[in-house]
Amino acid sequence: MSDPIAESDAIFARAWASAIKNKFQLTTGEEQILYLSPLTQRGISGGDLTYEQVTNYLTYKFGDGLLNTNDPSFLGGGVANYIDDLRAYIDNILTDNDRTPAVVLRMANARTAMDTAQTAYEAARKKAQKEYADEKQLGMTSQKFWPWVSSNAPYLRTADKTRNSAQTELDSVSQLYYGPQADVLATYRNKIRDAMDFDPDKVYPGRNQAGISADRDVIAAFEEVANGGTMPPEADIAPYLFRVPDYSMAGYRSQMNDWMRLSTSGKRDQVITIDVNQGRQTKWSDYGFKEVKGSGSTGLFPFFSISAGGGSSSETQTLRTEGREDEISLSLAAVAFSLIPVASGIWDVPNVKNIFPNLAPGAPAVLTAKHAKPLSVFVGYDIALTVTFGTSMRTEVHNMYNSVKNSGGRMRIFGFTVGGGSSSEKVHTSFDDVKWDQASGTLTLTPAPKQVYPSVLGVLARRL
Repeated sequence: MSDPIAESDAIFARAWASAIKNKFQLTTGEEQILYLSPLTQRGISGGDLTYEQVTNYLTYKFGDGLLNTNDPSFLGGGVANYIDDLRAYIDNILTDNDRTPAVVLRMANARTAMDTAQTAYEAARKKAQKEYADEKQLGMTSQKFWPWVSSNAPYLRTADKTRNSAQTELDSVSQLYYGPQADVLATYRNKIRDAMDFDPDKVYPGRNQAGISADRDVIAAFEEVANGGTMPPEADIAPYLFRVPDYSMAGYRSQMNDWMRLSTSGKRDQVITIDVNQGRQTKWSDYGFKEVKGSGSTGLFPFFSISAGGGSSSETQTLRTEGREDEISLSLAAVAFSLIPVASGIWDVPNVKNIFPNLAPGAPAVLTAKHAKPLSVFVGYDIALTVTFGTSMRTEVHNMYNSVKNSGGRMRIFGFTVGGGSSSEKVHTSFDDVKWDQASGTLTLTPAPKQVYPSVLGVLARRL
């Protein structure tokens, strides 16, 4: 965790949280938490120019990424995987069934063996998938994945065999350990096993779905082609096609198509005004945080900073906002704002902690209240941030703006980043799309047009 958030930055952040909460009439507190994103955080690509498998994969990565409950920033990824933690929780449930010491010991050994085997399998799977994708991309193989594995990645076959053996033993001892509830827990485990089956030929509706296995830079390359108005060739995506756990956003494809079409008119007629007073009058607990220890350095904070120049000569400068909050007004416009629910498939057991609240001694600390699972994502398409500075701040802002623009550096204001090179995690921006008027003190920032993803502005999550 980084340094604590400065109070002035916290005021602006809570003001932004209040604006989101009021617009969508959200309930936050003990169970639900509202996270904030930098305004140029890249969202999930979708629409007719994006392969469904890419959208599915990004939706899964978003929905499955658990968030810390003491950091209000969402920076595009989670700190743990929900489906892994759910599997570990179910594997360590303690029921009221009577069991002998021998059965208890056998179960403990089976759990340890399963955890070890699963970890080794995941490492082998990722390695083999990358090697397979590399060979497919170079035209070195036309085989399907598992036949290719047999001759090129026997280590994955070995890891898979070890995992299956561990699973068989765990299933066997479960009948003795759990008694009448063994079948229910076996059903849970089987659904999760199906959801995590990445084999392109293994289709389990509602449990897994068509997806990809690729790093963010590969996906960004697909998105760049789509931003240019065409779909990437099928041959480019073919090496990466695998199954992923089922997560969905109903109607997202058509929604993205509508937004991209509306953006051609240039009318950003949806506006959210940010009231700084709400940042003073509310507490982090109003947005679901029992404590806030800090935030990622690439998040919303500090309010306005620049890195002028480049390399070793880069100089960072921050605008002082303490005691000057009332001299700054903020509004965000967009072609569209939307709060989009993200639903997990039928493999999920969202109330498992209520049904089975007890875990075996020594069980891993999973599905705890220190984490939250995303429920919905708040996005804006083709946004425009307008910041107006009071007269006493305009010369300072003018000098900072000119310094960074002329030096080819990076500027970040209220989480809207411009310059500093491209990033696969951010929407594209350019100083050509920034307008500064010193006389009025108005700074307007917009992303590059016609991108196949929205900006993520916030996330609503459920405390586990």
